[in-house]
Amino acid sequence: MTPIVLKNLPYAIMDRTFIAMTATSPMVVIVHPPSSYKSLKDLESDAKKDPGGFTWTSLGGAGAPDFTTRQFLKVIGVEVTRTKPIMSQGGSQAVVLTAGGNAKMGLGTVSACLPAIKGGTVRPLAVTSKQRWPDLAEVPTTLELGYPTVNHQYWIGVSGPPKLPSHIVEIWDGAFQEMLKDPEIMSKLKNIGCILFYHNSREMKEYVMKETEEVRELWGLK
Repeated sequence: MTPIVLKNLPYAIMDRTFIAMTATSPMVVIVHPPSSYKSLKDLESDAKKDPGGFTWTSLGGAGAPDFTTRQFLKVIGVEVTRTKPIMSQGGSQAVVLTAGGNAKMGLGTVSACLPAIKGGTVRPLAVTSKQRWPDLAEVPTTLELGYPTVNHQYWIGVSGPPKLPSHIVEIWDGAFQEMLKDPEIMSKLKNIGCILFYHNSREMKEYVMKETEEVRELWGLK
């Protein structure tokens, strides 16, 4: 999403050669435990009642938390410009800000949020995956809660320079496919809060194009 939100980058993302996507991590919606928020509906009600007082953790305007928040605010009919983002320098700081009660709604990847969830310093309300996360089995998905379009996930992929020869792409893609069959690799992915999310070159390009269009819409750039 960066090339859409941030101008004058020295490259065009769609000019690159897409090789493969490998893994993903859902976003987790978290709140300060002493807060009255017990569900996404509680957050929705508060955002509708007092948009100007609705605070949420942001990575500066172009990160996964911003994407997820804009999806949420769009579906509940609240203009993002009427709300108040609380800037953080990364996912870990966003969790700390939420744990300290500095933001009403916090967002982060599983790896960023899980230690604080287990430690009881934040309370999870939802995950943006299609299925419940194994280590957070008691936390419902946004799909279950009636927010199917609040579904952004942090993903990992590999691309190369423009016009990379197809046989090079095939070699790399084959290596990734073999790598993702390795139980040890899968275990390590799970340890960092990720799961398998394989897409080949064509599928990755289509995914990026679709996500780019959603960014344009959510950021009002069409």
